[in-house]
Amino acid sequence: FVGECKLWGGEKVLLEALTQLLGYTTWRDCKAALIMFNKDVAGFSGVQSTIDSVLRTHPKFLRAVETGRVGEWRFVFQSQEDASREVTVHVFAFNLYVVPERAAKKR
Repeated sequence: FVGECKLWGGEKVLLEALTQLLGYTTWRDCKAALIMFNKDVAGFSGVQSTIDSVLRTHPKFLRAVETGRVGEWRFVFQSQEDASREVTVHVFAFNLYVVPERAAKKR
């Protein structure tokens, strides 16, 4: 099992994180996780919709698998090491955004 955690930084960061994650996997790895933390974007639903649409554009994308859960996605990608191997990547997104006014009051 291989996992990668990243701070949300938009589409480019998301695709780079996935490529990095797939680069860690070996022939033996068939499961991985990409965990995204949002600290800077107030509209978290926009972040969530971007994750699904952008990861489908990755060159190694094969198919999506329905999870039935909000904030979680499962995708199957082609292994970077062996084109005949598949890697299932479970993607999680967590919203850590705090409205600046609230953050100032807590100090």
